[in-house]
Amino acid sequence: MTDISHIGRADPLFPADLWHLVDPPKELFFRGQFHLLQDKHPLVGIVGTRRADPTGRRLSRRVGELLAQAGCTVVSGLALGIDAEAHHGALKAGGHTVAVLGSGLADRTITPQQHLGLAQQIAAHGGLLLSEYPPTYPAGKYTYPARNRIIAALVSHLIVIQAPVGSGALITVDHALQLGKSVAAFPGPSLNAAWAGTNQLLQQGAEVLCEPEDALQWLGLTGQQALPLAKNPEGHGIIELLLQEALSTEELVQKSGKSVAQILHELSSLELAGQVWRVAGKWTARVQKS
Repeated sequence: MTDISHIGRADPLFPADLWHLVDPPKELFFRGQFHLLQDKHPLVGIVGTRRADPTGRRLSRRVGELLAQAGCTVVSGLALGIDAEAHHGALKAGGHTVAVLGSGLADRTITPQQHLGLAQQIAAHGGLLLSEYPPTYPAGKYTYPARNRIIAALVSHLIVIQAPVGSGALITVDHALQLGKSVAAFPGPSLNAAWAGTNQLLQQGAEVLCEPEDALQWLGLTGQQALPLAKNPEGHGIIELLLQEALSTEELVQKSGKSVAQILHELSSLELAGQVWRVAGKWTARVQKS
């Protein structure tokens, strides 16, 4: 368990968004890239039922993939069904994902155990596992609702995909709304109880998403994010800037003259190509030898 670290409330790196909770975690345990919580990449939550049908699963995976491709960090809870598919989608895109657990982060404690491999994959591929519980703390009846408040606090936007009435995903929605976060949902068949909670959210005023691409439109990531690198001539090149010094995402935006959306898109592509990597919140270019 040497790869598990922790951070307390008094640490300056403790996520500021968690202070908006009535009961912020006393400490956070993590495996992987904690800086994902400080980067300028949008943190977008995807939640839903554990008993997802094939439509919900496909939708969640595709939305997770699209968001990661657009430079967002996908946040979910590692649960069966919708959560797992969202994480898989982000990993498929080569992007970043954060899993907030309702258990400790020791391999033998991670819940559900059938997602141990997924958890290890997230931590090993630039993602983050996060929990307020010590490494060997078991999941219980009250740890999941508590986990949901952390998801709600960390994200800027929350997407609900297939949730019945009474679903734990709706607890996350309640927390998100109390914190002033934007919530969107996908509609489902009116006579299907597995989608009843989602449809209810839409009746109550949540943003309607009909196609996976609608999530990008809702977040304002269409157009700019779709530009390939070769068609982004404005400003200075990212590689040129990073060959001079390591820079944060915010510093790249300032120095390049490009939008946040463009910078996130280019960084994502360059990272996938192995041309840049990130250490301690700063981006660095790999020097190519001739």
